Amino acid sequence: MAEEVKSSWAYHQNLPLGVLNKLNNDITKKRIDEGQSFSSLLSDVFSSVYNYDVKRGTGPYAAVVLDVITGPQKNNSAASGDGPNTKSSDAASRDVREEIRSKGNKPPAVRVIAKIPEFDADIPWPKDDKDQKRIQLHGEFVQIEENLQGVKAIQPGSIVWVQYANDDEQASYSGAPTGYIIGIHTTEAFNAIVKVTKSLESFNPACQAARNLSRPAGGLYVGNTEEDPAPNLTDMKIKSHIKTGIFGDGHARTKVHFNQSLFESDVSHKHNIRGPAPGKDNAFIWIGHLKNNGYMDILDRPNDKGRETIIYAPATLDLNVPVEIKYYFHDVGGFGYAHLNGPNTTIDAAIENSELPGNDFKEKIAPAIKDLNVDGRNYILVIPEMAYSLGYGTATGHTKRVRKIVDGEPVDPGVFPGNETSNIRSNVDPTSRAIVKEYLSNVDLGGGKNLAQNTPLALRQLVTFDGSYTGGNFELFHNEVLDVLEAYIYADVTDRLEFVSFLGDGLGAVALASSLQVSDGIQKAVFNPNTNVRVDFITSPEADLVSAFYGGYFGTSAPSTVVYNNLLLQRDSVGYTEFNYITPSSNNTENSFFDNLGKIEDYKRSVKTPGKGASANKFSFVISNLDSDRRFVSMHVVDRPSVSGTKNKVGYAFSMINKDLPSFPGYPKKNDKNSQLKAGLNKVPDHAYALATKSSPSDLERLTKQQTELTETVSFFQGALDKILAASSSGFGLGGGYLELCKDDKYQIFCDKNGVVDQNKNSLFDSEYRKHLNNLKKLAEINILLPKGSFIELIKSSKQALEAEKKDLQDLLTAAKENLTPAEEGEETIRDVWEALNTGVVQYNERLQQADIGAGVPDLGLLADFIVAPEAYTKLIKKVDSLIGAFDPQAVARPADCVPAPQTVSEAEAGSPNNANDADSGCPPVGPETPANFAGLAFLLGYGDDIGTPPVKDDFEYVSGVSKGKINKVRLPETFKLDKFNYSARGPNGTIVKKEGPHIWGCITRMLSDKWNEVCEQTKYYPFAITNGAKGHENPKTAGIAAYENGLSLHALGLAIDIDPQITGFSFDPRKAVHSVFTGAWNVFGNASTEAKTTQRAVLERLYKLGVYQKKADKLYLNSHEGLQLGAPIRLVEKFASAPDSYLEETDTFQPRDRRYFNIMADARGGPIVPMGANPVKWVVLFCEKTGMKWGNGTFLKKRWRGGKTWNDTEKKEISNLLGVENVVDRIQNISWQSDLDSHAHFQYFASDGIITWEEIDKYIKEEEL
Repeated sequence: MAEEVKSSWAYHQNLPLGVLNKLNNDITKKRIDEGQSFSSLLSDVFSSVYNYDVKRGTGPYAAVVLDVITGPQKNNSAASGDGPNTKSSDAASRDVREEIRSKGNKPPAVRVIAKIPEFDADIPWPKDDKDQKRIQLHGEFVQIEENLQGVKAIQPGSIVWVQYANDDEQASYSGAPTGYIIGIHTTEAFNAIVKVTKSLESFNPACQAARNLSRPAGGLYVGNTEEDPAPNLTDMKIKSHIKTGIFGDGHARTKVHFNQSLFESDVSHKHNIRGPAPGKDNAFIWIGHLKNNGYMDILDRPNDKGRETIIYAPATLDLNVPVEIKYYFHDVGGFGYAHLNGPNTTIDAAIENSELPGNDFKEKIAPAIKDLNVDGRNYILVIPEMAYSLGYGTATGHTKRVRKIVDGEPVDPGVFPGNETSNIRSNVDPTSRAIVKEYLSNVDLGGGKNLAQNTPLALRQLVTFDGSYTGGNFELFHNEVLDVLEAYIYADVTDRLEFVSFLGDGLGAVALASSLQVSDGIQKAVFNPNTNVRVDFITSPEADLVSAFYGGYFGTSAPSTVVYNNLLLQRDSVGYTEFNYITPSSNNTENSFFDNLGKIEDYKRSVKTPGKGASANKFSFVISNLDSDRRFVSMHVVDRPSVSGTKNKVGYAFSMINKDLPSFPGYPKKNDKNSQLKAGLNKVPDHAYALATKSSPSDLERLTKQQTELTETVSFFQGALDKILAASSSGFGLGGGYLELCKDDKYQIFCDKNGVVDQNKNSLFDSEYRKHLNNLKKLAEINILLPKGSFIELIKSSKQALEAEKKDLQDLLTAAKENLTPAEEGEETIRDVWEALNTGVVQYNERLQQADIGAGVPDLGLLADFIVAPEAYTKLIKKVDSLIGAFDPQAVARPADCVPAPQTVSEAEAGSPNNANDADSGCPPVGPETPANFAGLAFLLGYGDDIGTPPVKDDFEYVSGVSKGKINKVRLPETFKLDKFNYSARGPNGTIVKKEGPHIWGCITRMLSDKWNEVCEQTKYYPFAITNGAKGHENPKTAGIAAYENGLSLHALGLAIDIDPQITGFSFDPRKAVHSVFTGAWNVFGNASTEAKTTQRAVLERLYKLGVYQKKADKLYLNSHEGLQLGAPIRLVEKFASAPDSYLEETDTFQPRDRRYFNIMADARGGPIVPMGANPVKWVVLFCEKTGMKWGNGTFLKKRWRGGKTWNDTEKKEISNLLGVENVVDRIQNISWQSDLDSHAHFQYFASDGIITWEEIDKYIKEEEL
């Protein structure tokens, strides 16, 4: 067997996201002045150690070298394998300083391809050093400092410090490297420095508005993994991205404290990983209130809705495979120290408190997250705040502090597990009880009750999830957690849920037992035997005692016995259930739990000797003598930590895998990063998809596929019923009908050896019959949802159209309900008939015999239509309501220290508040009348006698015809300003999101914003992103080229933008046309049917023959579809790079592997590039006509490629009909720039060429005598 070859970066690729670029935690060893920021310090370090100014670009970032392209070590580099290294190293792609070195006969600069894990998370790690397909997807970095220390030692697997060449864009647009190598990572280079950051530098609280869970997620779904890429295309796997950041209506202090605790993480238990756990930038974190966890529990904690819940999912969560939900029930005084300083705790204090000893977020949760990630576990972690959490940390008996808190006075920091464990949230002492009751009694709950009557003050470790007012019900809590996940991560997350785990930590184990004893919420949440269950019961011989310790609460049982009796024994024996009893070593050999199970001798032999890793697992057994029983108990003995606490046991429990248990199913793991590409979420779930609460074209695709599959399934069994009926109608009788059925080979599965069909209850035929009725219902619902859902998708941008559709749906709902209402009292209803038929095939046979055979026979399909109609129309109405509601912003109460809330798309459609060209804004009137020369442009910009001269050629230095440096501010009018504007753009699965554009001239921002959004709504086409605006400015700082030797760039004056270069592109050869998305060459005509696809090919072929396109129809068809066959699927956004006219198509001259383009499209994955019904040609025409912008079009409808030089009126009309734009030829020519070159991403507010020549500027200066 061949030995497995590991890549040079095997270790690095298994590190959690965020770890590599937190190297400064390990490498910095010197204190800095209080006033010095870390960014300033890092700049000093790189200046002194590497002789490099990090202020010149973005970074520095730690990157893993994947390949060495050039340099003295090149001959020793493993360069080729699956294909040659095609990264360009010719002069055309060199940095200027690199070019000078080569001409000076100096050694070649070292060039590498390197991966920055945090930036390249959507690009798979190469399988090994020879996997050039994946290596080529990453950025290229070049050495520019000649004497860079250690550069000759760079090899694949090295960690280097890199910096992007561009201040604003981590990309290369010319084929040149994306950045520079500025150092080789060594600890020695930094051993004199230590980072001491201010709390506000570590985290800037973004108090986002609370998510309203009654509304849909708006179509945010996970993307798809490419199923079967063509072998000649880049082998790229777009992983299942989830939303990252901190969300929820939780307290700002909790959010910053939890995130900082992740950053300050202790070393992990299993893999000894130092550094931070993935925080808000590399994980989904929801912190908020759920009604079934501590509603209105405000005892010694913030006076809000009650206890909080944390839901955490790493960015690598893979929703293509099963998922595990892990519930962590924390120990006494747990859930962090966010509010330790009382009601007046500041954000800064909440952050600083993360470093205090005993913080379970820092010492238990964060290390466990790192171990789970490295093990590849596919999990979602849920941390409910328990009734005995730390809260304000008021010590038991500290009556004065209680009084101060009640009176609203400042207090000193409270106690915490690191200094004292007893606090009043665990048990309110008698001396404080009167004050607490007085305070709680002032909170009126209505009905003559107050909060004091509903807040337990004694034995609070036993009241979480006890079914009470402030305790909550775990089953409902579990459903609320799933609601959050469905709203934020993935609509069908329940279908992915395969494992539910409970980790009860110390007092959390007791709380688990108490919940199981007084409520059946947990049992109901995991009742399904197909859901695997694991319980980690972390205890000690001192804690797992009989009832005396808990005031007789558990009777004569220990807490562990209660869990065993109320969970393990209640679970179906065929359902996998794992109970791990985890304890430290002890000389106490008494244990009622193992004694009752007959395992006391095993316990005695094991409890005295702790183990590490696998040796901690002492023994396991199945709980019954049944061979099929999959319920297991295991005992684990773990070292006690050096100080009191349970963090060793928690670290062990989180990472421990009981793989030796019989029938162990394995915990869900994310797909191997380098495995062959597997089917993604575009595979249809087995259940009818709930279209009503989502807004996404991909939902329609799922429904379409389900419709096809169900139609095939239904037709098979319906064929059997039809055959029986036909034979019965022909005189054979019902029995003869069944005999005839057995003569058909495809129905032999229902017949015994004598050719008889068993029709009894629960027979195969009876089971398939009832399944058939269920499938008919599913199909009937889809047949209603699909056409209506498609129409709603088309009108979702119009509130008026949605309101009209809602009225129609309400009328249909009324009619549907009337169909199920009996005409006369006592009459059998359609629902009565359906329910009777669902009892089994025997009832169906009786109905056949009662009717005249062949007449009055129940039409099962029609009955299903009637039954599902009310529910289907109700779902559609809810969908429309959610879309209508999205037009109105939600009112949310926000803390005073929050930053401004983000705008909604509807708010953005009014334009940015700064987009002003009103009379008092200092802006001239702007509109569709665009200046055609510099004199007209200068007037608009504000140049004149008292202003001075505009930029001139001598203001700049030039290298290879391109300017260096920024535009001189004194060359700009005093009133000149740059500003940004908000615009609507494509989001995931065809949804619409708000984006902020780059800086442009401030006087055109409002016009562009208004007209952009107006045109998008009219044409149903929403571009993906504006990638560039103003260039070459110092304040605000904008990167890019300001001028050329032949003229001034329009970008320098903020008069040009670039839109979606990845699907528009450019050509500097007028003999080669660009077939961009704005030419209609990517359109999807009609719908996905075979007939429509035939029509689409015909449209493209006709436009080709008319000379509109240079390329043939077959080539263009592949822009919108993944193959030439009629059944080829529509090309989705995430597969844009393999379209023939993608800007990323490989050519002979360069391969721009632009990370930014992939990221833009990955953010909008899940829908077609051009949605059905959208018209990008009409978009470009209307946008330019309404704004005066000129399009960088040199050939489309300006040059005829065959059949003559121009088009006659008849041909023009035909082209207009084919492209769906009236008078399209003349209108395209009117909005295009004067050049004959194509740069279809480019739009400018100037009716001439793409630059302003120096001659034109000089002429203006001379004529105006400036």
